[in-house]
Amino acid sequence: MVGWHLGMIRTATFIAITFVVAYSFYVFPFVALAALFAGHAILQPWSLVPALLVLFLIRLYFSTSITNKVLKAFVYYGMGAGFISLWVTCLALAATLLPAVDNRSVAILAMAAIFCLTVSALVNGARITTKPLVLTSTKISKPARLVFISDVHVGSNAPRHLEHICETIRQHDADALLIGGDLFDSSDFSLDDLKALARLDMDIFFITGNHEGYVKGYRKQLDRFKELNITVLDNERVALGELNLIGVAD
Repeated sequence: MVGWHLGMIRTATFIAITFVVAYSFYVFPFVALAALFAGHAILQPWSLVPALLVLFLIRLYFSTSITNKVLKAFVYYGMGAGFISLWVTCLALAATLLPAVDNRSVAILAMAAIFCLTVSALVNGARITTKPLVLTSTKISKPARLVFISDVHVGSNAPRHLEHICETIRQHDADALLIGGDLFDSSDFSLDDLKALARLDMDIFFITGNHEGYVKGYRKQLDRFKELNITVLDNERVALGELNLIGVAD
């Protein structure tokens, strides 16, 4: 009985948080900026209706095996654009407190800023950059070249994004690839989406992040990683030359 009540509390808490996210990211920025532009009240009771619709769509996506691409784009890209929109809108509202500030002009500037920042985020998110790090230790006599990647998010990102990453990895002639979690994040993910990793001529070690756990049956997917020459370190250690790799699961 206690377990049932705890389950209900967790579900209710999750729904409440999701509703706040739905309203804050998907609805409030546009309602607030429209209010500044038109000169009416910011808080509108009717705005709760689209927030409930967004809540339903987010719950539908994360709680089922539905993999509709339009729904997926709405959830993931909507959250990203909504996060940017929320911050810009809050700054715009703060700016209206200053004397001699035209609300309509502030709204127009805010909408332009949201557009530019969102486009910039999309472009930079698709760009692959590398950051060389050199670590030294008296305990290691032979140099080792390692590549570390994380948060690839195959599922919300197309498999070709991983292919582009693997093309960059090949240029570094590494001894091993370390993957620090969040490799996949969607129910429409399949093992075939990771075949670019299998074509890499190096050892590959992987630990889970939080997003893998959101995918139904993710444990079965992890069990098949050996087919792609990927070693899953689930609170385990493995020797790589003179290095001792320890993988701690999220």
